[in-house]
Amino acid sequence: MLYLVEDDSDLPARYGALAALLADALHATLWPAPAALDEARFPDAVQFVTRDRGLAPSGLIWAERLGVLRAPCGDAPAAARERDIVVPLHPRVMGDGVSAAAWRRQADGQDVPVRHCRVLRAGDAWRVVDVATGLAIPGLDDCRQDDFGRWSAAPPGADSLRRAPRIVHGEPARLCIALIGSEAGQREGYPATLAALGDALDAARIDSATLDLRFVAPGTLSPAGAPAALAGCDGILLPGGADMRAVPGQVRAARHGWLSGTPVVGLCLGMQTMATAVLQVALGTDDVGLTEVDANVRVPSFVPMRADPPAASEERHRVGEHRMQVVDGSHLRTILDGEHGLRYNHRYRFNAALHPALTAAGLNVVARDDSGQIVDAIEARDHPFFIGMQGHPEQSSTRHRPHPLLRAFVDAARAAAAR
Repeated sequence: MLYLVEDDSDLPARYGALAALLADALHATLWPAPAALDEARFPDAVQFVTRDRGLAPSGLIWAERLGVLRAPCGDAPAAARERDIVVPLHPRVMGDGVSAAAWRRQADGQDVPVRHCRVLRAGDAWRVVDVATGLAIPGLDDCRQDDFGRWSAAPPGADSLRRAPRIVHGEPARLCIALIGSEAGQREGYPATLAALGDALDAARIDSATLDLRFVAPGTLSPAGAPAALAGCDGILLPGGADMRAVPGQVRAARHGWLSGTPVVGLCLGMQTMATAVLQVALGTDDVGLTEVDANVRVPSFVPMRADPPAASEERHRVGEHRMQVVDGSHLRTILDGEHGLRYNHRYRFNAALHPALTAAGLNVVARDDSGQIVDAIEARDHPFFIGMQGHPEQSSTRHRPHPLLRAFVDAARAAAAR
């Protein structure tokens, strides 16, 4: 059977989300359809790293977390002869020839049965409805998101939703985490980081009444104002992203965490801004920066993949799942406990010429790629928690199996809050 699921949302975080819940309920496979998302409005709209070393709509993280996503091979109607296939269709971002009618004609031509569904809103929930009957698909008549954006088809009050911490703003709290990104960008553009943080908080059994999650847009962090904006935070999460306008604010947040002893974790771009901040402090100059932001920066902390001979590889863009070699005896090695695979998406790498300065400043390189040339992780020697990864651990997290790095970060933030 071929299931076509129409969803009128144009938000990258919603791409395929309800279709993934249907695929999970059917024990089916989600088969992504082409989409043209607005990357000007949402710079991180197409940042989900696929297993076949490509990039796809960021909303596919939901299908990945449920284990229903498969890389298309051949065509969906042909595959639907052998097993149930669910295709998400978002009319507002689809190209020509990918409408529900076009898919139905293709399936009819191959004698494949089709069930056409549509996503409808019902109050503060969503449902997946069979277009022919007007009835909701059983089990998908009350689909909701928790405070971390994670989708569930469980009814209100179900255990999986009840355990999710509630985010409180402006109330007294014993644990405060600053996520350096706009709330809209994290919820609507690239949802993986927020979901993975929720997974780690659940695993740590952080009670709803003790959590204050602050979304801090990096553009609001001025050099003088960053310490005040981040005062009282017990942990700082620096996410990845394709929007280079976030870099100055991330560097200021990382600098505050470095100097104040606040636990900091950096993901991809976040690792780059952490290293840059420490080098700025150590070298006593703000003229340290990312080449991706300023090609003429005086002291480049991160350079193009092939710009620093001898080249680590002929790749200009490292994307996909790779293994990293973690240094024995490092804190990161203890945290990962043997988990060394990660998904990557970057075109720039740490400038090897600055390795001595980084080490002298107190920041160790604790993981590299298989060639030994690309820095994959850094950690501080004398800091409660200051660890960054060049990859995307958030894309490997699930509700019942949070990524170890984010779980360790939450533990460090909780320890900081207790001091």
